[in-house]
Parts: sequence; C-alpha cells; structure tokens
Amino acid sequence: MCHLPEDLISRLLTAAHSAPSVGLMQLSRFIVIRDPAIRSDVYGVFERANVQAAASYAGGRREQYADLKLEGILEAPQNLCVLCDSGSGRGHGLGRQTMPETALYSTVCAIHNLWLAARSEGVVVGWVSILDPEKLREVLHIPDGSGACRSICPSRPLKFRYLQRFSSLATERHPR
Repeated sequence: MCHLPEDLISRLLTAAHSAPSVGLMQLSRFIVIRDPAIRSDVYGVFERANVQAAASYAGGRREQYADLKLEGILEAPQNLCVLCDSGSGRGHGLGRQTMPETALYSTVCAIHNLWLAARSEGVVVGWVSILDPEKLREVLHIPDGSGACRSICPSRPLKFRYLQRFSSLATERHPR
C-alpha cells in the first residue's frame, strides 16, 4: 500500500497541532513511522500485549476477542506514534499546577483533531491501545521522560473493513 501523500500528512498534523491545549502548552509530538521493519517491531509489541489481553477473557468472550481485528499496524501505509511531552516548559506550566493530567488531555484533543481532519479527507484512523507503552518506547528509541506514548494508524478505508464488525461485537450496548 502506498504511503499517504506528504501534503495530506502535513494537513493532518497541522490539525493536530491546532487543537486546544491547556495553557497553550502544545505538548503533543508525532513520529511518522514508514519503515516496514520498525512497523514489524511495533506489531511484535502489539502481539505480546494482545496475548496478555486475550488471557483476561474466558469462554465465549475469549473466542469473540480472538476473532477481532484490533490493529492495522502492518496494513496502514504508515503509523504515527504520539507523545505527550509533559516535561516541556512550554506554556510555563499554566493550568498544570493543580491538574498535571491536563497535559495528557491536551494530547488527546490533538489526536481527536487529527482524527476529525482525517475523516474529512477520507482517511480512517485506528487507535492501537493494546500496546505496552514502554516496549513501544524501546522499539522507537524514545528517551525516558518523553511522556505518554501511543500509536495510531491512518489509512484509506478499504483496508479497514473490519471496523464495522468490531463495533458490532466489541462495544457495550447502552439501554435507551
């Protein structure tokens, strides 16, 4: 699969960096991962975490879990690693004195903006939450203290048909 065009990636990252940020700290950092060998290593981090996650289910739930496609690390043309650099002095700590978690909230807003921009461009995004962030940090040679580490996979929709099945099986249904 071809990488998403550079100008498209640039627009998505611009949208992410334009997200609201407590104290104007703008602590979100994005690493674009295109190298297949590195993506394969990231997939290995997912696989190990996925085995642990599957073991937490029993019986029919475990079978359902095993049938789900929960990532697109190798299928997406590139991955993005998202960091929250909460140690940065940018914004002078405004808004973080009593609620330091606002740094991470601001990064979540950046991911949300990127996600919305991607959808407006006809791109789907998968947030890979079944990862050991410390192992991901090792694979990507990210220094300690660089903040929370997450992985997302933007792609054109044809590779992610499993999402509809995932949402019908995996989500809790709330009574109306």
